Amino acid sequence: MNRPAFQQMLKDSKDGEFQAVIVHKMDRFSRNTVDTLSTIDELKSCGIDVISAYERIENTLMGNLLLKSFPG
Repeated sequence: MNRPAFQQMLKDSKDGEFQAVIVHKMDRFSRNTVDTLSTIDELKSCGIDVISAYERIENTLMGNLLLKSFPG
């Protein structure tokens, strides 16, 4: 969470600079499940989608449960 580019991405999301964040795998987004879920919620509140190139996670209740199952 304390990575400078990550913090810049969060700032840019609030400024409406992009529509989606694409990550290779969710475990590379953040290593802490709570941080991952809260950041995804923060991005969603700005209208930003978080897309994993490796995992197929839909924006549904099941998708949220799947996110919670990732190690972190």
